[in-house]
Amino acid sequence: MDAATTRATDQRTTAIADDLRGAVSRLVRRLRAEHVLPPHQFSVLIAIERSGPQTASQLAAQEHVRPQSMAHTLLQLDTAGFITRSADPSDGRQTLIALSEAGRGAISDQRQETTSWLSGAIAAELSTEERDALAHAVTLLDRLVASQGALHRHADR
Repeated sequence: MDAATTRATDQRTTAIADDLRGAVSRLVRRLRAEHVLPPHQFSVLIAIERSGPQTASQLAAQEHVRPQSMAHTLLQLDTAGFITRSADPSDGRQTLIALSEAGRGAISDQRQETTSWLSGAIAAELSTEERDALAHAVTLLDRLVASQGALHRHADR
């Protein structure tokens, strides 16, 4: 490939990346608008779901918030019945935060709401051919997300 072709390809790739970033950002904002729970509360529930029971300090570090902010969020989640607290079996001075059944239900409900909205939007706005193209795009996006090596190689340049 000659220099002009490479430059044009790089410009097109950059434009696609910029458009994709914008579209994904708008989609995430729109999906968050469907949430019943505030995003910071939902994020904490997801963190517990993915990593299991944790201390408030661990959650604060994982969510990149101050311990005081996490304490407030945990109080809200506790009041709603979405979390449980128990002594850490390896260190009784620590308290582990875990999901309650209501917390698992809240996550499930939230996912169901956003999936329902997205499914309705796809059905209402896209033709059969466009739905097929979107299904293929999802496969490509999954491949991009999984390509951590490519991202790390790019960062090393």
